[in-house]
Amino acid sequence: MNFENRLFTFYSKLSIWNLVLKEMIGQVIISAVLILIPLIYYLINYFFRYNPFFSEYGNLFSSTIIPFIFETNLLIILKYYLDPRSKTRCTSLYNMSYKDKQWEDLICASVKKFIIDNHYYHQNAMKYLIRKLRVQKYTLSKNNFLKLLSSFGGSFLILFIPIWSSFNNWIFNNSRDSSVEEAIGYIVQISSFIVLILIIIWTIRYFIKMIINTKLDRITHLILITEFIHLAMIDEDLAKIEKEKVNRVESKIINQIISKVI
Repeated sequence: MNFENRLFTFYSKLSIWNLVLKEMIGQVIISAVLILIPLIYYLINYFFRYNPFFSEYGNLFSSTIIPFIFETNLLIILKYYLDPRSKTRCTSLYNMSYKDKQWEDLICASVKKFIIDNHYYHQNAMKYLIRKLRVQKYTLSKNNFLKLLSSFGGSFLILFIPIWSSFNNWIFNNSRDSSVEEAIGYIVQISSFIVLILIIIWTIRYFIKMIINTKLDRITHLILITEFIHLAMIDEDLAKIEKEKVNRVESKIINQIISKVI
């Protein structure tokens, strides 16, 4: 394996999932169970109507109240159970939280140490390394699934909104028995559904950014780090900034991380 791929593999292992959450896998599983139980209960009752409350108030309850409860439960577990415990665990392992600015210094220092240990810490090698990483980024950007999905989703919404609007107009124009209360209830249900979708999208993006990141994001961040390290080799002011960043991190923690991920 060439060095740029080895460096990218190393950097990918410097994720919050690998450095922190794997160290508390039991609490991650508990969080997943607490999130899934209400969802499973809701789906079973919605489709099979085991709970008489669902049968009597099925449409309003299933489309508004339960999704709201589920998403509230999800956000509470993430914010008040998993997030504080993960920050505490991270601090106990590395004397800092992954939300601290110092965490970026730790990642940068770890990458620099890996480059030095592999004898790539000189200008020509760094230029070559950055150039190869940029080629990989260009290849990934052409085939980025999330970018295509985002583009497709935007096109879908643009086409779907007028269709949905026409459908709603048809419903109201052709329904002789509709009352004001039913119309308001219908609007509330649709609004709740849209809010639910937005929250789900936000939650998915949050997890992607916080835990795994996309391959394109990772290689983009790695290029920024290697460019900073390279520029610090030839610019005195940047060299001072880099030295300050590295000095803010204990060398034993850098060695601890490198030994863990290699």
